[in-house]
Amino acid sequence: LERALQSGLNTSVIIVFHNEAWSTLLRTVHSVLNRSPSQLLQEVILVDDFSDRECLGDSLTTYVKALGPRVRLIRLPQRSGLIRARLAGAKEARGSTLTFLDAHCEATEGWLEPLIAHVAQNPHSVVCPAIDVISDTSFEYLQRPVSCLVIAY
Repeated sequence: LERALQSGLNTSVIIVFHNEAWSTLLRTVHSVLNRSPSQLLQEVILVDDFSDRECLGDSLTTYVKALGPRVRLIRLPQRSGLIRARLAGAKEARGSTLTFLDAHCEATEGWLEPLIAHVAQNPHSVVCPAIDVISDTSFEYLQRPVSCLVIAY
C-alpha cells in the first residue's frame, strides 16, 4: 500500500456494460468505491454500450448522480462492442492510470494497491489481476486464487 500511495498515481476505473443486471452492476460499482483507497481512485466511469433494459435508463442516471462526482455515466449512441466502449471510457478518463473491469465482478479489500504499485515500479507495464466474478445465474460471489500477471516492455 505504501509504495502505491507514495507513487502519486491514481486510476480511472472503467466499467463497460450492456444490459447487465441492475444489482450486479451496482454491486461492482460499490465494491470499487468501498474497497479502493480514496487517494488511488480518481473516478469510476460507467460506459453503457447501448443497453435497452428499462432499469438501466433514467433510473441509473439518477442513481449515478446521487453517488457524486467520482462516478460518471457515459452512454454510447449505438452498440459499439467491448473494445470500442472501453476506448470511449479511456478517452474521458482523468486518472493517471486506467483500470478496466467487467460489470459483473467484485473488488475485494486490497485489490487496487498491488496494481498501482506494479505500474509505479515500471510505467511501461500492463497489469492484470486475478478477478473474482459474480455468477450471472445465481449472483454468487466466486473467488479465484490470488495472483497478478505483469507484462512489461
